[in-house]
Amino acid sequence: MNLISTRSTNIAGTILILAMLLLQSCSLFKKQSFIIPEENTPREQFAVARDTEQRAKGSFDKSVRREEYNKAIAAYGAVISRFPSDLEYTPAAWLQRAELHYQFGSDNAKHYVDAIDGFRTAADKYSNQDDIRVASLWGLGRTYDQLARVPDSSSRKSYENQTKAQMAYKALIEEYTGHESPAIRALVAQARLRYRIVR
Repeated sequence: MNLISTRSTNIAGTILILAMLLLQSCSLFKKQSFIIPEENTPREQFAVARDTEQRAKGSFDKSVRREEYNKAIAAYGAVISRFPSDLEYTPAAWLQRAELHYQFGSDNAKHYVDAIDGFRTAADKYSNQDDIRVASLWGLGRTYDQLARVPDSSSRKSYENQTKAQMAYKALIEEYTGHESPAIRALVAQARLRYRIVR
């Protein structure tokens, strides 16, 4: 009896040790939270965000890519929150973050709403920077246009979003027709086409 009791104790102890090792090893594979490095300049902080976005683009696994894009969205948010008065990298961070939300809008319409918020903020806050305002109005038009096509939208909501897309394209056309920049003129031409299609 003593031998059986000792053997049972050893087996129970071994199982307990194995269970503890298993739990410990599982904790090693938990997703680590993403810590955004705090850089000293807006340029360096933007570089962190851009690098994070580039890593996402290089991933073939959709779930890993989405996770990396979420990190990039957070990293662009760090530029915005840490350097709100910067006029070079912070406006670009607003645009990039909004563009990333736009890209995931087809997965979840909330991303379209977040994209609209980012594009609208950039368009209003940096209205004296033509390249930022143009890209923002273009982004607003595209995003409202896509949001109008979301299957869950009511026809009224769809109509409202189409109208908002038209308004963004129209503002882009009215404000920037004849601009000296060929890139801006090209977006104006595309906005004209989209304006006619959305109507």
